[in-house]
Amino acid sequence: MSKQLTNPILFENTLKLDVSSLKKWGYLENNEIKTGIVNWCVNGNITNSISIKVNNKTDFPFIEFAYRYNEEIKRYKIFISTLPSNLNKGHNYYFTCSISNKRCRKLYLINGIFSHRKAFIGCMYKNQTMSKKTRLFEKTFGMIFKKDEVLEQLNKKWFKYTYSGKPTKKYLKLYNILEKSQSVSIQDLEEALLC
Repeated sequence: MSKQLTNPILFENTLKLDVSSLKKWGYLENNEIKTGIVNWCVNGNITNSISIKVNNKTDFPFIEFAYRYNEEIKRYKIFISTLPSNLNKGHNYYFTCSISNKRCRKLYLINGIFSHRKAFIGCMYKNQTMSKKTRLFEKTFGMIFKKDEVLEQLNKKWFKYTYSGKPTKKYLKLYNILEKSQSVSIQDLEEALLC
């Protein structure tokens, strides 16, 4: 008997909200209450938006969501906690998931609620849905298809090649991908596709 088909929800296809974006947009300033709208865009067109209110004036800071999901109005709070930075430079912000009570830096909108990724059963990352053969192919020949993306990252004006006279880990990683992509021949790729 064949395996029953499953269509898991992929984390890559869900709406995400992360702490670093909120911080960049100025929502996590101390002793402030800030409201606004967060938009998600595809090809420059707004596809989804939610209203948020971040309250940092209380002893227990929180973010309040308000949006419409399947013709139902959703309103709820998720608390924000802080921990000292491991670099002894300030502190890091975390969401406290209302379903799993786990700390996280990224929330996913699944079944109408923003929460930690482990709060839902049956959700997966795209790589988890690939067959072993596809993953092996991706690992062996994927760098050929990443070459343009790597070159684009290396040519960004903010990219740092060195730090304190030594090559950065990010640069070395991208450089290794470029080296591997040049070592794979088209003949190797064709042979792998025919197997």
